[in-house]
This record gives sequence, structure tokens and C-alpha cells, in this order.
Amino acid sequence: MCENFQKKILGWAKKNYRDFSWRQTSDPYKICVAEILLHQTFAKKVEPVYNNFINNYPNLERLSKSRLSKVQRIIYPLGFLYRAERLRNIAKYSIKHYGGAIPNDKQKLLKLPGVGTYTATAILCFAHGHDLPIIDVNVVRVYSRYFGVPVNLPNSSPSKEIENIAHKILPAEKSKAFNYGVLDFASLICTHYNPKHENCPLKSFCAYMQ
Repeated sequence: MCENFQKKILGWAKKNYRDFSWRQTSDPYKICVAEILLHQTFAKKVEPVYNNFINNYPNLERLSKSRLSKVQRIIYPLGFLYRAERLRNIAKYSIKHYGGAIPNDKQKLLKLPGVGTYTATAILCFAHGHDLPIIDVNVVRVYSRYFGVPVNLPNSSPSKEIENIAHKILPAEKSKAFNYGVLDFASLICTHYNPKHENCPLKSFCAYMQ
């Protein structure tokens, strides 16, 4: 089942890839900004705000010297304005402790203000190329349905069984494409409400459909 899932998702992803601005870079700073802005927010809504943010603050140094009120105005369309201070604090901490760079180390990433396991993992995978699975509530939904694993959604963290599946199913050296593919699949096909079964390439093997 794992091999079939990998093959189907990678094939589907090639045709349905969502080409957001932050997916066109491997800059750890830009990936970090994107991941903070994406918290509890639809990607399509984030893109114009992200582009405006990067235009105003193209690097950690500029962001560290910014006025909080201006950062808040830029991200205002997304709500959750606490993210403005979080981003400034990340910039200041990185300059003070990490030589002005977003680190390539999980424990160091977790010391950045407001950065948790998911964001740290996303930075390591999408910016630094680590083979790590991305597991948010939407990805949990996909794995739960396909493999028939009962979960309590929404939950603050994935179960050990889901984590084990995510690590086992991750294709070596294709983790970036695969993770983006699962995220896109969860958003476009395996949605929370009214999943699009008729367009699902996984339905023949999906426990949810049996």
C-alpha cells in the first residue's frame, strides 16, 4: 500500500502542483516566513501577503530593524497579528544567536520564538533538503483515511501510528516533491468536507472507500 500511495501521489502531484512563491525558493528565511504566515490560513490568501512581506523585508536584518506597526499592517489581511511580533523576534534571535541565518538544525530551530516541530520540520525539508515527513492536520486526515487509522481530529499532534506511517511512506530523495504533493492532495481532493472521490487516484486502495 505504501508503494502504491507514493507512486499515485507523485504522479498526481506532477499534474496538479500548486506553484506558490515560497515553493520557488530554498532560502531558509523565506521558507520560515511562509510557514509562519501559513499557520491556520489558506495558501491562496497568504501568497499576496507573503510577496508584499518579502518585498519589504527581503532578509533577517531588514526584518529585525522593522517597526512592529508596519509589519502588522502588512500581514493585517491574514489576521492573527501576533505573527508580526513572532517574525520580528525570530529575526532578532537569529541575528543574535545564529549569525544572522536560519539554522540547519532541529534543536536550534526549536529555540526560535514561536517555532514548533511542524515549522522546524518544514524548514529542514523545504529549505535544507532533509528527508523528513511533513505532518499537519490535513496530512493526518489523508493518512487516516487511506490506511484506515482512527484519529481524533483536530488534534494538537499526530498519533505515533500516523507518525510511523509518515516516516515509512516517505520516498528517499523525493521528500520535498512528495510532501508538497500530499499537502496539495489534502487541499484539493481529500478535503475535510465533501472529498472528491470521483477524482481520487487512490480510491481503489483507500480504506475510507471500502
